[in-house]
This record gives sequence, C-alpha cells and structure tokens, in this order.
Amino acid sequence: MHSLLENEAMGFAEQSMMSPDQARRLIDAPHTQQLDLLGDELPGIEERLSLRVEELAAGSRPDGLWSCCSHDPDFPASLGALDDTPVMLYGLGSPRHLAELAELHPGVAIVGARRASAYGRDVAHLFARDLAAAGMTVVSGMALGVDGAAHRGALSVRGRTIAVLAGGPDRPYPPSHRRLYEQLLDQGAVISERPPGARARRWGFPARNRLIAALCRATVYVEGTHGSGARHTVEFARQIGQEPLAVPGPVTSPLSEGPNAIIAESSSHAVIDAEGVLDRIFGTDGQPPLPGTRQAVRPVPAMELGPAARRVLECIRSGDVVPQ
Repeated sequence: MHSLLENEAMGFAEQSMMSPDQARRLIDAPHTQQLDLLGDELPGIEERLSLRVEELAAGSRPDGLWSCCSHDPDFPASLGALDDTPVMLYGLGSPRHLAELAELHPGVAIVGARRASAYGRDVAHLFARDLAAAGMTVVSGMALGVDGAAHRGALSVRGRTIAVLAGGPDRPYPPSHRRLYEQLLDQGAVISERPPGARARRWGFPARNRLIAALCRATVYVEGTHGSGARHTVEFARQIGQEPLAVPGPVTSPLSEGPNAIIAESSSHAVIDAEGVLDRIFGTDGQPPLPGTRQAVRPVPAMELGPAARRVLECIRSGDVVPQ
C-alpha cells in the first residue's frame, strides 16, 4: 500500500505547480520520507490520495495480475543493491520469468536509442535472439527502437524476456507497441513498481531504468547519443557494481556517440556478439568475472553419451573426418 500511495503522490506532484526548490527537496529526500514531505509541500494531498485509493480499490483488477513484495522469496535479491529498493512489483504474464532470474535464467539488459538506426535494431535483435537461445532472460523497457528489437529477438526463438514499464503493467507504453505487449504477455512477462492503472510519467522512465539494470547480470548499451536515457541505465548499472558492456558503432553516427564514448573512456568493455556478453558474465572458464555478480548460475549437468556419440565428439575435437 505504501508503494501505491507513493506512486500516486508522485503523480500528483508532477501535475502540481511545484517550485524547483520544492521538487529538489522531494527528489533528495530518503525514499521512506517522501510521502511525509509531500504532505508538507502540497496541502490537501492526503485527501486526494484517500480518494484515489478508494478509486483503485473499487476498480477491477486486470486478468492475470500478480504481485511480488520485497519480503517474498521470489522477489529479485539483486534489487537490494539499489538505494531505493521498490516495496512491490506488479506483473502480467509469467511470474516464473521473474522468480527464475537469479539462477536458472540470468538477466541481460539490452538498451539503446528509441530512434535507433537499422544497424542498432539489427544488433539488438541479434544479441537478444542468441542470448535468449542460450537460456538468458532479455530485459528491456518495451520502448521504440532498440528496446522493441531486443524483445522481438528473444521472442523469435521463444526465449525468455521481461519488459519493465514506467506505468502500470496493464498500461502498454508506447501504445503503438500493443502487439508486442500482447506477445510479451503470452511468452514473457511485463512488470512495474507502479500499480495497475498508473499512467507512464516523465519521472517514471529513469526510475524504470534503474530496475532494468538491477535485475540483470550485465547491461549492454547498443546505441544512443551522449544524453540518451539508455546512458542513464548504464550509469545505474555502474553504480551497483556492474561493468557495462557497449557495442561499438560507426564513428560518423551520432547514435554511436554514447557506446563509443564509454569504450574510449575505458569505463566499458566492447562486445560484438552474444558470445562476448556471455564470456564477460561467466568467464571463458565458466567463472563470472564481472564486479557485482551476486549469484552463481547452476551448472548444466553433463550429458551421458553412448559409445558412438563419444567417437563422433572425439573426431570433432581432433578435426578428423566424422565416421559415417
């Protein structure tokens, strides 16, 4: 309930004529004190919130809605790395996708420009397809451009993918991605820290970006200008101990400024394919080298091979002709 109240209160704050000083005090306040501060800054907010809670309580719950609070065993432990860990997550689609992020199907965030180039969309789709085929969970924000291409790449191999929204999980944004949203509900999951019915607001997008980074073992920056929202996701990843990964692009393209810059600054590792991403997460020897890696992935059990299959494998390893 606190999470619901807080989200609604922040929406009221955005609609009101708060001064820059008031907004700054609100943003800088500890997460648990923001509601009290809103009461001081916006007289009458408690009555407005009470009415809104009654409206939400009287409204119908979307079919298939589920929720996961911070005390739930399936709540992602990696979110604890955030200074403002959400109290509650709301979701539609498969709750298993969220529950199995930690060990069975680790998350990889793929982020980038909304107005992506054909190169950026193709790279995002390719990386996501191959990572999902390898058993990873592709996490992004369902936005236009790179985000949408990443989700579609994972869906193309019926892999796992999670969209994190800035509004409620029942409010697809942008509306033009309604078809993608329906596919995500069918094959993946859509989650948000904002309750059902909540509209996407400006402040919700950077808040959404911090969740995308924290849910994942690595964040891959595909395309973006210096000031893009994707760069903010990269910064959140760095703050929680991840080494961001970046896809190099043409030096003549403004959309490659962001990834190329953090590669040049040696603050990110360049990756050119999904295999490179997996190597950075698990290491070439199977051990995760990334700072901030918090969970060990369960090893895949060795397959029992028969005599004929073992002979074929030995031939492949030695480069000999495989016997017919």
